[in-house]
Amino acid sequence: MDRIFTYPGQIPLETDVLNTNRYAMEALGRFIDAILGTTTLVNGLVVAPNAPAALNVVCGNGEVYALENLDSTAYSSLAADTTADHQIIKQGILRDPVTLATAAPATPGNSINYLIQVAFQETDGGSTVLPYYNSADPSVAFSGPAGAGTPNYTVRQAKANVTVKAGTSAPTGTQTTPAPDAGFVGLAVVTVANGQSTVTAGDIALYSPTSYISETLTQKISQATGDLRYLQITAAQGNTAAFFGTAGGGPTAYTGSLTPAIAAYVDGMVVTGDFSATNSGTGPTLNLNSLGAKVIFQPDGTTQLPASTLPLNAQLMYRSAINAGAGGWVLLGVPPAASTTLAGITRYATNAEAQAGTVTAAAVTPAALSAALQQSASMWSASGLVIHNNTSTPLTQIDVSADRITMLDANGKPYTVSNFSHTINAALNGAIDRLDTGSLANNTCYDVWAIAKSDGTGVGAVLSLAANATNNFAGATTIATLNAMGYTGGFYMRLGTVITGGASTFRGTLQVGKDVFCTIFGASTALPLIISGNTGSPTTPTWTGTTVRANSGIAGAMVPAKARRIKVCLVFTNIGTSTSVIAAPNNSYGPSTSLANPPPMFWSTNNTSQTDGNTNDEWGLESDSVYYAASAGAAGNVGLFCKGWIEPVNAS
Repeated sequence: MDRIFTYPGQIPLETDVLNTNRYAMEALGRFIDAILGTTTLVNGLVVAPNAPAALNVVCGNGEVYALENLDSTAYSSLAADTTADHQIIKQGILRDPVTLATAAPATPGNSINYLIQVAFQETDGGSTVLPYYNSADPSVAFSGPAGAGTPNYTVRQAKANVTVKAGTSAPTGTQTTPAPDAGFVGLAVVTVANGQSTVTAGDIALYSPTSYISETLTQKISQATGDLRYLQITAAQGNTAAFFGTAGGGPTAYTGSLTPAIAAYVDGMVVTGDFSATNSGTGPTLNLNSLGAKVIFQPDGTTQLPASTLPLNAQLMYRSAINAGAGGWVLLGVPPAASTTLAGITRYATNAEAQAGTVTAAAVTPAALSAALQQSASMWSASGLVIHNNTSTPLTQIDVSADRITMLDANGKPYTVSNFSHTINAALNGAIDRLDTGSLANNTCYDVWAIAKSDGTGVGAVLSLAANATNNFAGATTIATLNAMGYTGGFYMRLGTVITGGASTFRGTLQVGKDVFCTIFGASTALPLIISGNTGSPTTPTWTGTTVRANSGIAGAMVPAKARRIKVCLVFTNIGTSTSVIAAPNNSYGPSTSLANPPPMFWSTNNTSQTDGNTNDEWGLESDSVYYAASAGAAGNVGLFCKGWIEPVNAS
């Protein structure tokens, strides 16, 4: 931190005071940067209902910490400093709570979300006419600069500017929260319904992602404390936290050590180790990390281990209450013989016993076997499956048909339907053969589901936001919607995925079984282009990667997150001499001339005549990206297109 020199007898300058303020502010800002980083954070500023309750909320006092210019405007005689490298973390303060109005919507059945947001705000205040030195008559001070009576600002204020931003009134359950304004971060979301007269704590939720500081320095722990309190990654990966290796000592008194070292035996702790030789006598002991030898008992915890019964590879559990309270080890993994009241080693039921259904002490009881066979024999399946854009309304409707579909409920119970044929109208929601909830978004993956009620009625199709899980609905909203439609405990099967483009309308696709093909129709006039033109180097090679699969499974996908294979087409037109293009599922392949690891797709020519053509391939997706390099006679003469993908569904 810089400091200003002053000397005895020196006439001080106003810049001495101004620079002292600026140096202190800069030092404090950089210190906060070192502790908190440069992301905008808030402390305090808790949003709560007013008291007495009304249609408003109160934001408590607190601070916002944000990265700002050193001085965006001149600071008295000091010029503004907006250099990016000079930016620091500044603290904006809200000293007194502020009340924010959250009116209820006027439309019956509607609700509205209010966003409570905060931003750092720096303003100059305290405007006052100041006395100035009058060189003509020092005994009479000027009023303002040169005696003009002009006021001056006296303080540069750093404030936390808390405001409320109203969303759009909409039917309850469909209202959305507005995004924070530029420079603001969200604090809380307040939901108010039509007819509501007060805001309660249940109407207020933290905005996500939240920017609140959740812990103070006093709540942090040191590295040394963390190492003692929590399992270290190296110990977990090397299994040294529970595996003590080959025991020392023996053949009755064994020793071992865990890493990191334990400070005491803990009731219920389980350790594993290798014993170089089985015990030669009754009641062998194990002493870990020199904490004391403890007797090893049989699984019942009362009988000491007989001679020659300790396995060479053993798993032991410490129990503090056994051995008359002295504690000891219980051998795991070698149970006694089973009975109707004691778990242990048992036999398999015979075929006759399984058919009779009367044996209860066998390893697999008839009841368990019957349930397991029913579930294992049934699985999601679809035959003759076809999913494609509706011919008349291809942008918002999807046709789904199958000769036969077997759906399962949550317990694995099957239900089979034949001659399945449904059209999903995604312009509508909240019922079968529609979008489950909300409205179509742009560049988004939607799963196609076959569903039926628990009694087998209400067979239909539904469109839902894509999830990474193979056969689970996207989330609570979807499940609640289906329950409201009477599908609690019903049957379901995920059949495939459709994707919207930038206009919130469906791209052209045709799914036959599990094979999906990108198609051309009406407004969908082009295959999805992965990458084109000259980029990288096909001869080095230097690859250019392009993301084709959204790892979140929802937005920005060329193929859905569930896709494990992609269909690609390499197209080249009007290419001439010294043209080369390569494409591959990863960037570890060599150039097209390699005899060791040539790329799976390439084209090159050395002639001077123009050449047109294409080549097609299907790749396993090794990551979310594919790779490409090209050097052609003119940019745009080559390109890599997506022609489809393989859905991970049991369909034909």
